[in-house]
Amino acid sequence: MKKILFASLAVFLLCVPAQSVLAAPYDRILDRIDDLQQRIIQGEKSGNLTPSEAVQMQRRLDNLRDDLEVTKRMGPLPPHEIKDLHRRLDILEREVYRQKHDLQRR
Repeated sequence: MKKILFASLAVFLLCVPAQSVLAAPYDRILDRIDDLQQRIIQGEKSGNLTPSEAVQMQRRLDNLRDDLEVTKRMGPLPPHEIKDLHRRLDILEREVYRQKHDLQRR
């Protein structure tokens, strides 16, 4: 009985970290998307982003989020897709920063 319990516990412990490792890139991308979403909202509320800039940034973020969901539905995210999504997020984050710090106001 102890052998069966020990074996099932070992299998469980081996499976749980594997799932978290596979989910980690997806979770990091989602965290970055959420952070960027908050920056866009805050920028619009504070007036650092004009309404048209906020709409443009939001549209680009929504496209990125949609692409992530489509890719995720096809299975685990391949490394080249993860890299591409991070690259696109880097670009969008820089653009939001630039737009928030330019001299345009509402």
